[in-house]
Amino acid sequence: MNIECIGGYTKEVYAELARETDEGLTQHIAQETMRSWDIDHAQRRQPIALLFGGFQGSGKTTTINSLNSDLGLPVISVDKIRHTLLQWNDAKFPSIEFYPQILSVRNRLIIMLGQANASFMLDQIITPARMNIVENLLRRNSHTLYTISKILLTAPRETLRKRVSTRIALPDTYQGTLEELEFTIQEFEDFNSFRFHRIFDTEEHSPDNIAAEIKQMIETPQE
Repeated sequence: MNIECIGGYTKEVYAELARETDEGLTQHIAQETMRSWDIDHAQRRQPIALLFGGFQGSGKTTTINSLNSDLGLPVISVDKIRHTLLQWNDAKFPSIEFYPQILSVRNRLIIMLGQANASFMLDQIITPARMNIVENLLRRNSHTLYTISKILLTAPRETLRKRVSTRIALPDTYQGTLEELEFTIQEFEDFNSFRFHRIFDTEEHSPDNIAAEIKQMIETPQE
């Protein structure tokens, strides 16, 4: 992965943390999202953050939905945040930078869940820089230590392209295009796979089987 520095930040972290956003809009969307979740159910003495990595079409959302049919945890979905922002009247917020605003909402949700000691799942392309952002936000804002599990879902490139071009649209969710897939493959080609706790090929394993393995993994006491 090509990493440049801007004023002490890596280029990627700078893009995610060091740009101006509309704080009122961030707070409003984060609060509305929190109200839709059962936070009491998600609160744990030892909370868990499940971070799912993988390109568009790798099966992140399908696997998360399968896993969450048992767990019932909040899911921070960058695609759902994007969809929510697209519904706002552009005339009301004409000056916002769209992608940084998405990440601002994501970060606010991580902070609010951390303050509540609530377990959650993150549905996004997870890079090493983003892992560090999540870990730092939780460390600074949570009253307890989170267990952070990092899951990478993979599939052959042609399989990803076929899935993205033929998948059925989901309600209340923005779904990426083939052009966006090609861009992210080029931008994040070199995933540091050693940073992930588990890697699953979703062409070889079904979402239900992957979900069952992840559930067993997080329920097994760590030695």
